[in-house]
Amino acid sequence: MADDCQGNGATRKLADYVASLRFEDFPADVVATAKKCVLDYFGCALFATQTDMGKIITNYCRKGNFGGASILPGFEHAYNSACAALANGTCAHGFELDDVNTPSISHPGAAIIPAAFALAEEKNKGGKKLLEAIAAGYEVMARVGSTIAAAHIGKGFHPTSSFGVFGAAAACCRLLGLNAGQTENAFGLAGSMASGLSQFSISGSMVKRIHAGKAAQQGVIIAELAADGFTGPPGILEGKLGFCRVFRDDNSAIRWERLTEKLGETWAILDTTFKPSPTCGVLHTSVEAIDRMKKDPDFSPETIEKILVIGSNNLANTHNVFEPDTILAAQYSLPFTLGMAVLGDLADPSPYLNDAILNDKAVLAMARKVRTEFNEELEALYPEHFSVHVKVFLKNGKILEEKIIDPKGAASNPFSDEELYNKYKTLAVTVLPEAKVTALAERIARLERLDTVRTLCAE
Repeated sequence: MADDCQGNGATRKLADYVASLRFEDFPADVVATAKKCVLDYFGCALFATQTDMGKIITNYCRKGNFGGASILPGFEHAYNSACAALANGTCAHGFELDDVNTPSISHPGAAIIPAAFALAEEKNKGGKKLLEAIAAGYEVMARVGSTIAAAHIGKGFHPTSSFGVFGAAAACCRLLGLNAGQTENAFGLAGSMASGLSQFSISGSMVKRIHAGKAAQQGVIIAELAADGFTGPPGILEGKLGFCRVFRDDNSAIRWERLTEKLGETWAILDTTFKPSPTCGVLHTSVEAIDRMKKDPDFSPETIEKILVIGSNNLANTHNVFEPDTILAAQYSLPFTLGMAVLGDLADPSPYLNDAILNDKAVLAMARKVRTEFNEELEALYPEHFSVHVKVFLKNGKILEEKIIDPKGAASNPFSDEELYNKYKTLAVTVLPEAKVTALAERIARLERLDTVRTLCAE
């Protein structure tokens, strides 16, 4: 077993925390934020059902239709909880709109909420139990992830996939009321199911989307297996061949304290960032910088000579695809994204529903004007902050510049309730009638008062 300075007993401490968590102990802001996460989740998941990816995954799950849990409001079929979690999680992560935990560089809502909601429906649990599960999942996923996040993504792993299974498992264990021993077994199982590679960030494809879905599905399966006595190795996080050491080459740099520091005193869910546009979260500060510069009277697409983006190593060296050939690659491309931002409004995700945008000559021409530069000071702030310094050089010699630490939607720069609702509504009304969109939001607003979550998506 590891010594005290290297995560000794951390897995069991997290399991104890999850097993003892109670809604009655939640501060009011935790309840409010958890409900915001649920609202945002439904908007993101519903919107992505329109995509080819969304249609493929939901059709696949219909083939294994065993009944039990709804997939999404407005759809006639019901599914077992594992299938529902797979489809819902894949859709929630399906359009680069889902929430972010910045310190772990991951998307908790898409992995945790579909798992917890599907199992809550199947087991006929109430709203308080669902909120307990969600808070537990966010806490565990953020703590596990922030321990090794920057190096993990730097090695080519996808954090939402590999950290998400721990969050989903924690949520489902809390929902089923498992004890600490069963929960530690579940974490042991999660360690062997943690996986996901980031090649998609270079070459695109649909695989990134299923990373959240498979984490959600695995969370359901893991918790139910642990409930029946299936065992996993103890100490999976801190063990000699455990998750943190195996997924982080330089063991001296593992941030062991992140696993349990102030556990029960702070709440990871309060650090949630809600995304304002359908692009990789690391790019949002750059987009916001462009949006601010648009207010300058000299700014226009025709006047721009060059755009210089100064930031972390991840931003400067990982997102420089100038001519992406898939929508996902476009959403991960800094040059293409800034081309879109200069020429349009990225708060509207609809242009990304059509592959034709990939060949937009004006966007591609603007993308070719983007350059990047690494900065050590901004690297030191990463991954807790996706900080950026953007300079736009105009043809008349004027230089516009903006420095942004956290984007709009971050906990330090939050959306108003109205702004978040408008995002949800904009997404959801593309799939459901406005009356159903409004009714769902109203139920989410009183989620803790629902005796059963089965009424949440009722017609």
